[in-house]
Amino acid sequence: MNSTLRTTLWLITDVFRQALASSSGWLMLGAIVVGGGLSLGLDPRTSGSPTSQGANSGSLHTLLGVWLPQTVGIVLAVFLTAGLLPTFLEPRNALVVLVKPGSRQRLVWARAAGTVLYVGGGSAIYFVATWIVLGIRTGEWPVRYFTAWFLFVVQFAACYSFSTMLATATRSAGACLIGATLFWILCFLVNLGRHAVAAFQPAQLTGASRRLIEICYWVLPRPCDGLLLAHDGLHPEPLSAQLELFRRLSDLGEPWPTGFFVTTVVFTLVTIAAAAYELETRDY
Repeated sequence: MNSTLRTTLWLITDVFRQALASSSGWLMLGAIVVGGGLSLGLDPRTSGSPTSQGANSGSLHTLLGVWLPQTVGIVLAVFLTAGLLPTFLEPRNALVVLVKPGSRQRLVWARAAGTVLYVGGGSAIYFVATWIVLGIRTGEWPVRYFTAWFLFVVQFAACYSFSTMLATATRSAGACLIGATLFWILCFLVNLGRHAVAAFQPAQLTGASRRLIEICYWVLPRPCDGLLLAHDGLHPEPLSAQLELFRRLSDLGEPWPTGFFVTTVVFTLVTIAAAAYELETRDY
């Protein structure tokens, strides 16, 4: 194994060592335990408004597999990982790595990949555990439940890419936590606002404003679309049948979920590349 590959693998695995050596690992374990407790404690017969057992089971799977991870779970994951890269980039910690021959850009890419793998592995335990518990309790074993896990990891990667850029620019865990959380909220509001504009066509907005909203929609990650895709994949009744906003979009033939994956992945890669370039050109 050549030195480049060894260094890259070390940078990735060191994320796990750093996280598990801090309180991050215990907090992630606590989140998994809480999720398992909810899957044991919630009554599938009263988890939703539909009257059929299958629909109620779908509501419980949707709650624990979609709504909880894609909202609280994203914020929790950002909180658990916000300090990993800033701490590593502190001069006293990163000096040995930075003075060795090698690319600083590879450092950023490897650390970002390690963090996504760390969160992906921890969330996989949550999804497997809740899937098994819900399957035993409801008799429903939807394999599509793990599509929600995949969408969660993709969305976290996009959010963490912005945190990575803040880390290389500020080396502040607080800036990463607050900045990444606010950024994700902004993306959700832009995503939802664009759909509201498309569905209701408010006369107050000018053509320039609508074009700006549309550009932002196609450039930024789309947490709302990811949540909707995961929800409709698990719940017997799609959101277009429950909420007026999405019913209007469906009636208009709006392809609102189209391109979610491509847009989110492109944003993630471009943002990490920008962070890597920032570290490459910054003096230590």
